[in-house]
Amino acid sequence: MNLKEIRDDVRSLIIEPTPGFRSNEELNRWINQGHQLLGSAYRIETFQQLNLKTGTTFHQLPEDLLVFKGAWDENNKSIPIIPIASGTDIIDENMEGTAIFRFGDNFVLVAPNVELQTDYSVTLFYDRKPKMLRADSDEPEIPLPFHTYIVSYATMRALQKDEDYEAAEVYRQEFLTGYQRISIQKTPVSQDADIIIEMIKLGILNPAEAAEWLNLPMKKKIWQRVEVEEKGMALMQTGVIDKADLLENTEFVDREQIVERLKQNAEDFITLPSWSDRDGE
Repeated sequence: MNLKEIRDDVRSLIIEPTPGFRSNEELNRWINQGHQLLGSAYRIETFQQLNLKTGTTFHQLPEDLLVFKGAWDENNKSIPIIPIASGTDIIDENMEGTAIFRFGDNFVLVAPNVELQTDYSVTLFYDRKPKMLRADSDEPEIPLPFHTYIVSYATMRALQKDEDYEAAEVYRQEFLTGYQRISIQKTPVSQDADIIIEMIKLGILNPAEAAEWLNLPMKKKIWQRVEVEEKGMALMQTGVIDKADLLENTEFVDREQIVERLKQNAEDFITLPSWSDRDGE
């Protein structure tokens, strides 16, 4: 269906075959509102390749960006995307690799060597906003079976203008059904994260493998920490290494607190009565 066909369907439902109380411009606006809602739920994926310089130069995100999903360099290596509110220092000498810091509608590409500006070819992967339907021949960017729900939305708005709220509710429910149906057509990254977390709970993945899959910025450090936890603790429990070996090689985030706890003995927590004390009773 194109814009004109959708508009004609709406007019047939509101029994107004020609422009009158509701103009074509008004119907087109409601049709586009419905298209934007359904298209956003459908998650229209796209790519954009940019030639950038690392450093502190701000770059504008694509105007049609809806959800920023990922990025990679010319070697097809994934680039972590770090929100500015994450608390991560944008100038970090220990940065493991190139990263993108996002500031609202802008971003900065940062490399480990901040003093050296390097040219990069970066591909952005994101969900974009649906295009506006302007010409009568324009077609929605969602599958054909869902076009009728655009009709439902525009009809609902037209009936609301008539203050016929009872009839409008019928089309609102019809639109919500379509919105729910189109929302489950694809599996977004957020649902991937839910699946990964569930696999961790079941013991199928460890946290480091999950960090690698979800492309977390500190995935290498997470790998190192998990290896220390799993291998180091196992070796200490079997007597292959002692506490001193574990403390020397541990790089936990809360290392000082862990070291202090490992140095403590049972008597540091509770005082047990001696046998001599019992004999004197």
